[in-house]
Amino acid sequence: MSKKHTVIFIGAILILGALSIYDIAEYKNYKEKQFEKINKLNNDLIKVSQVVSQQQKDIEYLDIKIAENSVEIGELKRILSELDDSYKSLFNLLFELQSQKLTEKSQGAETTTPHITPEDVNPPSSSQVSAPPPKISTPIEREQEVVTIKRDNAPVPVKVIASCPRPTQNLGKFINNISLRKDYSFVVSYDIKDRQINNVEFNKTVPLKLQRAIEKYLNSFILKQDKEGCRIPIKLLKG
Repeated sequence: MSKKHTVIFIGAILILGALSIYDIAEYKNYKEKQFEKINKLNNDLIKVSQVVSQQQKDIEYLDIKIAENSVEIGELKRILSELDDSYKSLFNLLFELQSQKLTEKSQGAETTTPHITPEDVNPPSSSQVSAPPPKISTPIEREQEVVTIKRDNAPVPVKVIASCPRPTQNLGKFINNISLRKDYSFVVSYDIKDRQINNVEFNKTVPLKLQRAIEKYLNSFILKQDKEGCRIPIKLLKG
């Protein structure tokens, strides 16, 4: 091999080596850029998951507030219905009392009309000189007598309507440490006797731990009067 051919061969090898080094450097840069993109994508996914988790918590909180508001609205409707029935009963009672008074006044006041009868006197004859003078009777007026029946006004009994207590605390406070594996929608009924919660019943199957939390929630109410048949609809979401 001549010297010229040797130089050409060595130059070709150097060129190929330079190209190889350049390709390696470019591939390394490419890998670093891809790695940065992957890291950025992972960070974005973490942020999105955090936002979704926060939104889910907000939705659960709103559902709890909606359930509590629905309970309060239902209780207000029931109280208004009871008040309406009470007002109707009082109105009917007053109407009956007024009708009785008018009937008694029309039947109790009677008037006796005086009856006057004059006596006819025969004039004396000419043969009866010693006869007494004619006696004329005058009519006697009788006073009109009005009979008034006194009636004592009986006091109208006032019916005190006992109402179910309204929630005073947030239900979430009592179920924060309970992990729900599914959604729950049920109605809890109870009675109030001697200012204590009695006869707590659930219309659906509820875990024992959740039942105890609901009972603590009921015992937090302010109890003033005895009442039977109180009901609270409750809806809880999974998690």
